[in-house]
Amino acid sequence: MRDYTPSQAEINAMFDELSTNGYESYLRHMKEQTNLKMDDIVRMIVKATGQTAIDIRKWKKDGVANKACAKALCELAQRMGFYFGQHMLLPTKAVCKHWLVHDRHNFSGT
Repeated sequence: MRDYTPSQAEINAMFDELSTNGYESYLRHMKEQTNLKMDDIVRMIVKATGQTAIDIRKWKKDGVANKACAKALCELAQRMGFYFGQHMLLPTKAVCKHWLVHDRHNFSGT
């Protein structure tokens, strides 16, 4: 188990999965905190990030585009009354590796 070192492809795939899950979680928190419809939340995100609504809707599949957008989302969350860290939207390489080791240990039988 200790000899396992995730490949870059595995790390990239885990990054995609965690960042997508983080954005989905962000949207759920925004909905809970604001009681707005999703279209209104998307408009708020468009204004906060400077991205298009089409790009923002892609984040549900691809995760947040970049660090500047993640920062803008976190600042928006703070204005809405809740904390959401950038690391939840853009996980670090160390976090991705940790999850891969955790998954291998708990789900592969090795």
